[in-house]
Amino acid sequence: MAPGFERSTVPGVAKPPGAVKAAALVEDRAERAARGERLQRLAGPGELRAAVLALLLTGSARERAVWRDECSQVSRREAILSDLLALSPRQRLPWMERFMQRLARTGADECRAVLRAARRLMAADGHTDARDRLRWLGLRHGLSGGGRAPDSGAVNASAELEALDADNAHAVVAFSAHLSRLVPSPELDVELHDGDVSAGLLWWRAVIAPWPALAGERLRPDADAVVHALRMLQALPWMLQPVLVRRWVDAAVVLSPPGLLHPDAAEALRIAARLLDSPLPPALAACFEECEPEPAVPPPPA
Repeated sequence: MAPGFERSTVPGVAKPPGAVKAAALVEDRAERAARGERLQRLAGPGELRAAVLALLLTGSARERAVWRDECSQVSRREAILSDLLALSPRQRLPWMERFMQRLARTGADECRAVLRAARRLMAADGHTDARDRLRWLGLRHGLSGGGRAPDSGAVNASAELEALDADNAHAVVAFSAHLSRLVPSPELDVELHDGDVSAGLLWWRAVIAPWPALAGERLRPDADAVVHALRMLQALPWMLQPVLVRRWVDAAVVLSPPGLLHPDAAEALRIAARLLDSPLPPALAACFEECEPEPAVPPPPA
């Protein structure tokens, strides 16, 4: 047989490399389509709970044990997990949002149960980090059905970010400090040499440049401070929130390889945008592969 050729299923006939790759591509597309159809069919509260919790898993054996315990009554849990583990980073968060939207329609009791299960899962390995806290906020917001907080009267809706008052500027600084643990790439808890600056610190400084008086030491806000800052940002006039999201994304793009946001940074920025009910800037939207539209609901009979 000629080098580089693969034996065909037809005796004596070798398939050229191009045909092998084409067949694999067709098979991959078919499997992706079938997986998407299976995920689209997830609808019951148990299946949706299994899906949402599975998308929170980080690889910890303890988390996996909690997931199996929380989903013990779901007969198809392993098949659901297998499908979700096969998703690419570009697909995971769009599917998470889809499942949260469906869960939000199942009622408050089920949503509270999912939140309790998620908290238990995240704490299974004995610690929570910046990504866990951000995912938790995103989950709580998504299960509430989203919705804007009341507009604050402190800022004119036509104002620029630079015109924010001190309290709102502090909220931007604090919440951005939390995001900087993940953007433009996850920070490791390692000691830097004198003069070394992490990418997260550079990103944070770029974001808060309009408020030089606040650009001192980057403090790590605790959970309560993060929630307080988020509530302040959610109460900003709706015209300012997309401006802030664009500022976050633009600063991350500058500090990232050309045309490539780190997957963890893209996830964090998408969650932050959703928390503010803000559209995704193009550079961020390009990092994700959206789900197929929900099947149309037939109109009620006349």
